[in-house]
Amino acid sequence: NDRSAFLASEALQQFQAWEASGDGSSELLRGSYYWSGKGFQKVGTICLLLEVFFGTHSTETQACVDMLARGFQCMYDRGSAGACVNAPVGSYFDQDWGGIPSKDGYGNDGCFGADFGNACYNDHHYHFGYFVVSAAILVKLRPAFALQTKFVSYINTLIRDTTNPSSLDAFFPRFRSFDWFDLHSWSRGVPPSADGKDVESTSEEINLLYGIHLWGKVLGDSSLQQLGATMLSLCATTIQEFLLMEEGNLHHPPDFVRNHVTGIFFQSKV
Repeated sequence: NDRSAFLASEALQQFQAWEASGDGSSELLRGSYYWSGKGFQKVGTICLLLEVFFGTHSTETQACVDMLARGFQCMYDRGSAGACVNAPVGSYFDQDWGGIPSKDGYGNDGCFGADFGNACYNDHHYHFGYFVVSAAILVKLRPAFALQTKFVSYINTLIRDTTNPSSLDAFFPRFRSFDWFDLHSWSRGVPPSADGKDVESTSEEINLLYGIHLWGKVLGDSSLQQLGATMLSLCATTIQEFLLMEEGNLHHPPDFVRNHVTGIFFQSKV
């Protein structure tokens, strides 16, 4: 139909534009984890569309997969990846808080001046979700990547940093941002805030949880797949009840419900 033809044309034109400009690295590697993550998922989505319209083994689909794979190599094995111009500066393991914050912003007073505060754990569940979803796409389109130890370990480490479910993991805390009483995650990392933590991008949290579900699915890890599905269901219900307000919502005053969206939702104010 016309819609499918339009999407096929748009996906192909976008991929061809990336090819014409080089190897597509400028779309994937954008300096920060946040903006690079967005680029990875954009490329991954185009790869999926190419698969739908031209087939998994088409030249276009596999060339797009190559592009995504090269980008990931710059994230987990930069020493052998070749040119990784404008890749994020990298992370380090922080023994104090048990995580992998960015080196960008490390030591800065206030921390939020670089990469939206990634160095002080702000928004990891937003930033890293893009890479988890993109990694699941890569394995779907090229299953051999499920056997690449460095790649799989890198993605699992992003999940352990944001959503570690195991009390036996001595390196990362359990569910760093997710609040099992409120049934959603809180942003702002470790710095103090006068208004408390906040919820500021529900779609990006949903993206991470869906990504965990997909990652578990492509790896054949049913526990991880079920974890993602469970947290996704709980979080989506909470968002619909408390942050996206239909008429008759019982959780907020009627005058406020007319806004339909809460905006940034702090622990002490909305």
